[in-house]
Amino acid sequence: MKPFDFKMPSEIIFGEGKIVELPDVVKKFGKRALIITGDHSLYKTGDADRIFSMFEHHELELIVQKTSGEPTVELIDYLCDIHADTKPDVIIGIGGGSVLDTAKAMSAMLKENGSVSDYIETIGSKKICNQPIPCIAVPTTAGTGSEATNNAVIAEYLPRAFKRSLRDDALIPKVAIIDPELTLKCTFPVSANSGIDAFCQLLEAYTSNKANSFTDAITIHGFRLIAKNIVPACTSQADNIEVRSKMAYASLLSGIGIMNSSVTVIHGFASAIGGRYEIPHGAICGAMLLGCTLMNMRKAQKYALNDETSVRFAKLGSILSGIEYDYDKHDVLLRAVTEDIKDITSKLKIQTLSQLGVRREDFYQIVSDTRLNGNPIPLTETDLTEILEMCY
Repeated sequence: MKPFDFKMPSEIIFGEGKIVELPDVVKKFGKRALIITGDHSLYKTGDADRIFSMFEHHELELIVQKTSGEPTVELIDYLCDIHADTKPDVIIGIGGGSVLDTAKAMSAMLKENGSVSDYIETIGSKKICNQPIPCIAVPTTAGTGSEATNNAVIAEYLPRAFKRSLRDDALIPKVAIIDPELTLKCTFPVSANSGIDAFCQLLEAYTSNKANSFTDAITIHGFRLIAKNIVPACTSQADNIEVRSKMAYASLLSGIGIMNSSVTVIHGFASAIGGRYEIPHGAICGAMLLGCTLMNMRKAQKYALNDETSVRFAKLGSILSGIEYDYDKHDVLLRAVTEDIKDITSKLKIQTLSQLGVRREDFYQIVSDTRLNGNPIPLTETDLTEILEMCY
């Protein structure tokens, strides 16, 4: 059996209505809390007022910081500068993946010196030396799994173009509170983009060359849930709390899965493209999903030494299609992967790269910036360019 290490938040609180436990969780860490939220959805839906009212009878000091968009070097440096003297006992991120990543990055950088860019992997050379401020993650979307990961994705568009992670095990939130009720009011685009991100992460963590028996158990279970619920959660059953709960759980498992296994070339492309274009992360993952999967399956079938990869994709095909797995049915099951991904991305109205505004003249630089991460198959620059053409 392949050896493995396993990491996850110290405490996970999951279930409908569990957000009411937030004040008591905060008190475990102190009395002064810095809350990071988005600047729109949480307030438009009324969830912000509902959550903040829970603190009325608790002797806690709340400082609320709104933010917007995906975290950038400029944003994290700015927020850390204006909160340098805030000295919170705990930082709470309430929002989608971008908000949670912002909260996680601030939890670390409020204890460090210099720009966050100095600490981003492959960009800076510094390491996180001090214990971050404890972080509580409260996701309001079912997608990134950031409530359970050890990284925060940070972008810089100018003067450099990159999207990389601030990564350290100390960034794993101390507590993750996942209340599926908070996802009920997500719009179709948010549900689709976040849901397809979780779908990709489960597929990637399972097929990655860094997968192990522990992550297999987690990601297969998550993939079964997301395969059945991703389209209903975004369309006909968007107001069904049971469907939303299964998506929130699958998203959590996707975060735990990629942290303990790895993403693959799908997220490699998402990082390279996301560093050049201000496109939602999930939208890029969705655009790249089919092309990357097709290339990996084709290469796996071509080389006998990668037979295990074919088995893994065929088992995903079994889950997607409902056809019982059998080694002799590989061709049928691999075709099922293709057809079911086409069906899911069509129903979720996932856009192509061209529809997202990616330019062909940038392909060379995108390929140069794309990392294979834990991709199960070696891919050449020609392969990567072909993938981009397939997804265009």
